[in-house]
Amino acid sequence: MNDELELYTPKIAQHNNLIRSYMHLGGLEARIFTLLLKGVKKDDTELKKVEIKVSDIIGDNPSGKAYQLLKDACDELMSKRLDLLQVGISKKAANKNDYHKVGIVQELQLDSGSGFVRGLFTDRVQSYLIQLKKDYALADIEHLMSLKSGYSHRIYWLMKSYQSLGEVKISVEEFKKMVCGDKDELGNQIDKYPRYYDFKKYVILPAFEDIREMLNVHWVENKKGKKTESLTFKFPQEGKISKITKPVQGSLFDKSNAKPKYKKSEAPKQNLRATSKLKLVELMEIHKENYEASIEARLNDGWYWNDDQTILYKD
Repeated sequence: MNDELELYTPKIAQHNNLIRSYMHLGGLEARIFTLLLKGVKKDDTELKKVEIKVSDIIGDNPSGKAYQLLKDACDELMSKRLDLLQVGISKKAANKNDYHKVGIVQELQLDSGSGFVRGLFTDRVQSYLIQLKKDYALADIEHLMSLKSGYSHRIYWLMKSYQSLGEVKISVEEFKKMVCGDKDELGNQIDKYPRYYDFKKYVILPAFEDIREMLNVHWVENKKGKKTESLTFKFPQEGKISKITKPVQGSLFDKSNAKPKYKKSEAPKQNLRATSKLKLVELMEIHKENYEASIEARLNDGWYWNDDQTILYKD
């Protein structure tokens, strides 16, 4: 990452310690958070109140139900409190007994008459948002506003924060906490997806499908026996491969070079001749924990992947 932000950019920034905190965001919360960040200017010396058009969050001519969902999202965002590492301290260097709990948003006001939401970040997160010189990530506003879920927002930001490393390995439990949070609004420990199968199906795969045209990243499952213990995210150099995000499916691949173990058939440029097809998500639903064995059997029986390895075909 450059030492200074560009003079003008359609991007927004956060310090990596804020990005990598344990935080869940719902879809509307993520949109509000993004638009609040849009109002933060790189040369600001202090955080200022930001005005957001209601229509930018929930569209034109919103219904009463839409306004209620917006109010609920504001409540959720106001209740967010993070155990936040201080600027200049990495997770590896931090003492696990340290404690630094902060709120993100100090104030949110919904004025339906004028059609605006007005918000202000807390001064405790000021050093994570303005006057950033290093250890930060930039994200494209248009990309963020097009994402379909809060999980996609969180994973997009996390991938941006690790992109400059080239490759990073994260335990499943750590990644889950960063994407889904680890506590509810009352401070109680939560684990919405105790099974990795569910976390992958409902969070990881949909999110990477959402960001696949935005980021050049591959991910690999690292297993111990049948259990997936960690994920490795790889960020190829610009121009080396296509920008499509490909989920690299655990034991079906040689992790040393991310090449398929099984020689797949020569797929036609278009799948016009294919008489059968199966989506990866359908196989996962049908075969549950044994879906990889089902894929292996089909690959050995003449099936082949589409380009982004989300659909299997057979002529």
